[in-house]
Amino acid sequence: MKALRDEDLKRILLEGAFLEETKLLEAVTIAKQTNKDLETVILEKEWLTDQHLGQIIANELKVSFVDLGNQSLSEEMLGFFPEAFSIENNVIAFRKDDEGVHVALHEPHNAHLTQLIEKKVDGKVNFHYASLNNLSQAFHLFRKNLDQQITKLSDAALAKSDGSKNTEQDTEVIEIVDLLLEYAYTSKASDLHFEPQDSDTVVRFRVDGVLKDMIFLPKSLHDRIVTRFKILSHLRTDEHFAAQDGHMNYKFVDEKVDIRISILPTTFGEKIVLRLLSEKSRQFSLEELGFGSGDFETLHKQADKPWGMILVTGPTGSGKTTSLYAVMKILNQRDVNISTIEDPVEYSIAGVNQIQVNKKTELGFSQGLRSIVRQDPDIIMVGEIRDAETADIAINAALTGHLLLSTLHTNDAATALPRLIEMDVEPFLVASTVNVVLAQRLVRKICLKCIGSYEATVEELEENGLLVPDKVKEKIFKNGGKARLYKGAGCPVCHDTGYSGRTGVFEVLIVDAEIKKMILDHQSSDVIRDYAVSQGMTTMFDDAVSKVLQGMTTIEEILRVVRD
Repeated sequence: MKALRDEDLKRILLEGAFLEETKLLEAVTIAKQTNKDLETVILEKEWLTDQHLGQIIANELKVSFVDLGNQSLSEEMLGFFPEAFSIENNVIAFRKDDEGVHVALHEPHNAHLTQLIEKKVDGKVNFHYASLNNLSQAFHLFRKNLDQQITKLSDAALAKSDGSKNTEQDTEVIEIVDLLLEYAYTSKASDLHFEPQDSDTVVRFRVDGVLKDMIFLPKSLHDRIVTRFKILSHLRTDEHFAAQDGHMNYKFVDEKVDIRISILPTTFGEKIVLRLLSEKSRQFSLEELGFGSGDFETLHKQADKPWGMILVTGPTGSGKTTSLYAVMKILNQRDVNISTIEDPVEYSIAGVNQIQVNKKTELGFSQGLRSIVRQDPDIIMVGEIRDAETADIAINAALTGHLLLSTLHTNDAATALPRLIEMDVEPFLVASTVNVVLAQRLVRKICLKCIGSYEATVEELEENGLLVPDKVKEKIFKNGGKARLYKGAGCPVCHDTGYSGRTGVFEVLIVDAEIKKMILDHQSSDVIRDYAVSQGMTTMFDDAVSKVLQGMTTIEEILRVVRD
């Protein structure tokens, strides 16, 4: 939501003669061409200052204007609202005095947002209008404040005269760990890496599938941080030369997150990797995952079949489990029995019987699947078909009247079929059981807070170091001329990356009568794929290209992730 609609801003600027009409009309044209707000274009052209335009908008909204650049934001004010809430809603508390808490926001007319803020604040709230640029600059202080807090705590921890490594009493280390976990959560990181180096420890976050250096910690604190995580995850604190795996639950503001931990000895010390399994990040529908209407209808139709197999393929981290969970949400009715065997169970689904793989008790996918079949299931989900034994049991379960969902590690949909045959499954069994194969990747979405469009030619992109394949030239540039593309400029919401969140790119292969015949004839995956495309299958590459043209992602991103 904008502070003012472009039409209203245009009217106000014309009526008040704040901007020459010719400039205003030019700004309106540019805004339409580049998919930017009128306010943004005027500021980029420097036809009005941020303060002047902000005061004009505030007067129209009948609220006071605040220039956050003239405010001294204390640690207390920065911590008044959770960082994620502040950035997502363009709101920040900047002062507290006898009149109450003073809050700057970009949408003071948004009743839902102001009511939410009033609920969060104990006392009187005074709302002030602030420009997006002003708020964006203020949000950078969150990161600066984190660095300052970590430095302050690190110095205090190192100053302890006894050099104690009793992490249960090591309050500074506890606070450092808590701060980093909370910051990772608000940054929507899926993984945290604590990597010991020669002179320091680098903390890296994986956000939207990409690792980024975040904080550097003193090397002398590394062992104490490792010990803290071992205590939290109930691992051996006296073991430093063997790999250890564990997990812990951590309560954030509004969610309890399961954290899986892996500790591995390296040359410079024990490396820690944490995987944050957020329940919220898995609660998506198929439409929200990025399925086009055609693929959605196809998959939904296949999911309604009472027996057979639905396979999801792709590399590690491509969102396969999330897609299976979305399918299970469709199938999860009180008149069916759904059982799963997973490693790990990423979040609980009410009404579904979920089993966690347990290596200590030798409960693996094959053993768990064999037991599930005896539990009178209608629908079975196996986290992954890893070996011939699991494949054999899965195929037989699908043959005997069960709908079975699972994943495979293959590069595209067609390759899944010969892959099962390589696992010693008879071709006639593959042809008889597999209903549909879904292949997918995840690409980063352009940040909607800083998105903009531009026109470019292939030559211009290649001059900037991007090697553009022939197929991209054909699909996007039509073998010549300019194309309208989109990218994010970078802002606090996306941590200056230009991307925020991810979406899927998919191909859905239906195993029809002709493909069944191809399986029996041991045809290659290329032949199967070419036939499926001739019958209307949208390839992952074509799906990715369509998302570029829609402004959902960038050319750079699809070339990074999708290989045709």
